[in-house]
Formats: sequence, structure tokens, C-alpha cells
Amino acid sequence: MVRSAILGRTHFTLFFAIIYFFGQAQVLSIEPPFPTQLDSITVFFDATQGNGTLTGFTEAVYAHTGVITSQSVNGNDWKHVIGNWGTADARTLMTRVSENIYSLSFRIENFYGILPGETVLKLAFVFRNVDGSIVGRDSDGSDIFHTIYPPGEGLFFTLLSPERPGTIIQENDSLFIRIRISDTASISITDNDEIIFSDTLNEVSFFHHVAELGLHELIFNASTDTTVSLTTTYFVLGASQNTEDPPAGLVNGLNYYTDSTYIFQLFAPLKKFVFYFVRQIIIWLLKNFK
Repeated sequence: MVRSAILGRTHFTLFFAIIYFFGQAQVLSIEPPFPTQLDSITVFFDATQGNGTLTGFTEAVYAHTGVITSQSVNGNDWKHVIGNWGTADARTLMTRVSENIYSLSFRIENFYGILPGETVLKLAFVFRNVDGSIVGRDSDGSDIFHTIYPPGEGLFFTLLSPERPGTIIQENDSLFIRIRISDTASISITDNDEIIFSDTLNEVSFFHHVAELGLHELIFNASTDTTVSLTTTYFVLGASQNTEDPPAGLVNGLNYYTDSTYIFQLFAPLKKFVFYFVRQIIIWLLKNFK
């Protein structure tokens, strides 16, 4: 399939987005939902999420885990690592909850051996088979992290759906929205500055019917004696698409077409939708055609 966009020479508009494709489910979830380093927790790993390498795996699955703390030099500097790689380490053997869901329970400070005065910022995980030849990671191949919250401080909420920016839905579909708050709070949600929800709760879930095409910005506010906010985006695609063969003789990339237009052509076989990053094109056009 060849897709072409016609760009005017003197007046042009380009709309683009960076889209992340993620499902509703989470690769890692923890109970209780806002853990502090003082808590006993249960970690749940969904093997169908992330890179999915352990989906349908029938043998033992082990966690390899550590913490990001106030002693870490950066966000990837694991401390207090638990798990002997390539061995059947009983400390990190996951319990199979269902076909692709695994759990592991422990008390954070005791399990990792957190030092006096050390603050845990995040838990870090990958998951493996016994010899480490198959490893479950996040969808981009990175380590899996979960935030640890300060005990008894502030108001926190987590956005469970849409999980990350850039969810794509079709015209006239509904977007599932779910948030969880660490305390009962006054909650308001706006979609492109229009209020779509307002109430006092500690958890919200509903289907939001969407008609307007294009990019949407969701803003979540939760208030008690303090207010916390979170912003995310999603994208609504039109149900109908205009398709036609491009003019003969075009090449992939930017084509000088007439005295007043350019055509940008992208070859994307077997793709249903195409989102392309046009920063360099914009820079080039602005530089050459004031």
C-alpha cells in the first residue's frame, strides 16, 4: 500500500503524532495498589504483556528483581538484587495463578534487605525460565519498574486505562477509563477541556463515548487538602478512509509535484494505519520556503 500526502508549497499543514501501542492489561501489577517500602505486597506478572516471550510457558518461571533507591546513581541502577541467574532460586520462584499469570509475595524491606535511612523509589523486575534463555521484559525490551510511594505522605493516583499515551480508537467507539486513588478525593476528568466526569470517590471506571476525530488530551485532577494532576492523550481515527493510487513517477519520500504542491509518499505494506514522524520535513520546508 502506498500512502501520499499533498503539501502546499506556500501554505501547508502537517498533523502528526507519536503513537504508542499498548493493551489495557499491565505487565506488572501490585497489591496493595499504592505500596510503600514498609508494606507486604503481592506482585502479579502477566506473561501475555510486555514482550510476551513467556506466553503459554508451561515450566517454572522465576523473577529477577532489585530496587531503585536513594543510593542508585540513575533510574537503571539496581540495588539489593535478588535471584541467582540461571539457577532454580527458590526465593524468586513465581506461583502460577492461571495459565499466564504469576505471583510472588514478600515484605519489601525484609526481602531486599533495605538499609537504615535508604529510601526505595521503584521495584525492578525481569522474569525468566530456569536457565535465563527466555526472559520476560517490558514491551520495548527494557526492565519492568513499579513505583513505591512515600508512607503516609500526600495523595496519589494511578491511571489503569488508558495505560499509556497514544491509545487509538475508532470513530464512535468508547474509551475505557479507569483510575485508582490512594484516598477518597474530589475527582474531575476533562477531555479537550470539556468535563466528562466529576465526583468524590477513590476509584473511577467508565466507558467514555467519543465522536470528535483527532488528538484528545485527558486531564485528571484529584483533590483533598492537596491537588494532584495527570495528563494523557488518545487518538480517534475516522471510520472512512479515502484511498487512491498515487500519480505515476513518484518516489518514496518528498516529491516536487507542481509549482504549488509537494507530495510526501510513504510505502507501508500490510499496514491498516500509518502515522509518520515529519519533523525533518517540517524543518526542511520552513528552511527552504519561508
